[in-house]
Amino acid sequence: LETGKVTPLGGTKTAELDVRWLAATNRQLMQEGDGFRADLLHRLAGVVFQLPPVRERREDLGLLLAHLLVAAGVKKASVHPLAGRALVNNPLTGNVRQLRNIVQRAAHAGAEVIIDMEALGVLEQGAVPASAEVERPRAGVPEKAELEKVLTAARGNVAQAARALGTSARQLYRWLDRAGVDPESFRA
Repeated sequence: LETGKVTPLGGTKTAELDVRWLAATNRQLMQEGDGFRADLLHRLAGVVFQLPPVRERREDLGLLLAHLLVAAGVKKASVHPLAGRALVNNPLTGNVRQLRNIVQRAAHAGAEVIIDMEALGVLEQGAVPASAEVERPRAGVPEKAELEKVLTAARGNVAQAARALGTSARQLYRWLDRAGVDPESFRA
């Protein structure tokens, strides 16, 4: 790692390599007292990126699902609304691996994949809140008063308000724009 030189196993000559290392962990290695070898950490930590877990980036779920579906070789896919709400409301403790497992489970269906509650699996179904169990179709844009009420309850957190309404944050921003509601005014 340090010199960029290796000696092949059983060889006698040293070869120089130009290699970039990529390491990932869910531990907080940069904190004091983590127990990770400090010398190895400083050899690896040239450029450090800290990505928040998927549960803190709900707006990326669609992009991640699309990428995982393409990687699984799926040509055409859809997400059942109830399963979509369950995914958004799920704690996603398994992070991207959990999403990949869901996609792989659904991809076994064939060319046209539907991610539904069955594809989410038993563990994911247990994490669905009671409010998501009943599918209620929404007819058009919610009233301004309802949008303000949800934003007040969520203290201006658009992602949280969107989950309460059973929609995406992007859609909620569109509704707020049409209704002339500024989410900033609801933040403490």
